[in-house]
Amino acid sequence: MTVARVGTEASFGNLGRRERAPVIDTVDIRSIHHLNVGIIDSPPFDAPLPQIVGKELIPLPSFEAMNVSWSRGHFGGSHISVDKVFDVFVTSEGLVFTKDKQLIRETITQHSPLEQAEALARLSRCQEVAEIQTSCLLLRKRGDDNYGHWLIELVPKLEIAKSICRIDGVAIPMLEGPMHAVMRDSLRLANREQHIPVFQLHRQQVGFFKELILVSGLTNHGVFMSPLAVEAIERISTQVPGRGSRRVYVSRQGTPRNLVGADAIEGELERRGFAIVNPGLMTFEQQIAAFKDAEIVAGVMGAGMTNIVFARRGAKILNITPAAMPDTFFYFLSVHKKHEYCELRGPNVQSHGSWDVPFSVSLERLLSAAN
Repeated sequence: MTVARVGTEASFGNLGRRERAPVIDTVDIRSIHHLNVGIIDSPPFDAPLPQIVGKELIPLPSFEAMNVSWSRGHFGGSHISVDKVFDVFVTSEGLVFTKDKQLIRETITQHSPLEQAEALARLSRCQEVAEIQTSCLLLRKRGDDNYGHWLIELVPKLEIAKSICRIDGVAIPMLEGPMHAVMRDSLRLANREQHIPVFQLHRQQVGFFKELILVSGLTNHGVFMSPLAVEAIERISTQVPGRGSRRVYVSRQGTPRNLVGADAIEGELERRGFAIVNPGLMTFEQQIAAFKDAEIVAGVMGAGMTNIVFARRGAKILNITPAAMPDTFFYFLSVHKKHEYCELRGPNVQSHGSWDVPFSVSLERLLSAAN
C-alpha cells in the first residue's frame, strides 16, 4: 500500500452550520471522467403480495410507503453498472466527491440533504487527508454499520465487480466488536479465502482515492433489490454446513424493539421445537449454520432477521414487527428466496408512532401464524 498526503481547500467557511447548509452540486457519473468497466443485466422478477396479520394497525403513511413495493407485482429487468472514477474524495458513509467537489449522485444512499451538505463542509475544511493509490472497490453506504445493509447491499458488490475487473483492495467502514468480525469473515468467504487488502474509513473520515470502483444499481433500500444480491450471498453460504435446525426463532432480548413477554413467548416456542438464537452474539459462520437448514424462521424484525437469506428456498418466514415500522427489506429477501412470507404486526405498549420500542402480539396469534 502506498499512502501519501493530499491537501484540500478550506474555503467554505461556515457552510457546515445547519442553518446555512449549501445547495450541493451533484453530478451523474456519466458526465465526469470515468471508465465504464461493464454492465451486468439484472433479471426481472415477480413479487407477490405479502401476508400481513394486523394490517389494520398500520398507520396510513407507513402502509402507503410499503405498499409501493408490495403492490407492484412485477419488477422488470434492470442494469448494474461497474465504473471506475479517478481522483475522488470519500466521506460520510460512502459519499464520493470529485476534485471539484461535485457529489456523484450514484453514491447517495439515504443520505439526507443536510448530511450531504455537512459532508461537503467537512471535505472543504480538511487540510490534508490520506491518499490511497491502490485501485479500491467502494463497500460503503448509508447505514453500513448495520448487518443487513452490509451483508445484502455491499458484500455482493465484491463478486459482481470481480466478475469483470481486477480488485486490488476494498474500502470499508472502520468498526469494532462483532460487526468488525462479521465484515472480516464475510469478505474472506466472499473472496473464497483469498486475501484482499482492506482500507478502513471512520464514519466521517475523508479519504482520497486515485482510482475507485463503484457498483451501482444493485439495490435501492426499501424500493428495489436485485436477485443477484441474494444469489451472491447464497453462494457464500455454500462454504458453511448447516447444523440441522429446522425451526428457528430470532431473539432480540436486550434491545428496545422487542415483544412484551418475550421470555414466555420464547419458552413456549422452544417447547414446540424452535431453536432460540440471538444472532448478535454469534459469529458470521455460526449465523449461516444456524439458519441454513431452517424450514420455518420467526422473529422480531431487525438486523438478525437478515439471516433468512440463508434459510431454505420456500421456507416459511414470520416477521414480527411494531405496526408502524415501514420496512420492505425482508420482504424483498423472501421474494427472491421464494419464501412463504408473513408479517405479524402489533401495537406499541405506549401510544406513539416509534418502532424502536416494546410492542405486543398475542401468544395465540403468534403460534397460529408460526404453524
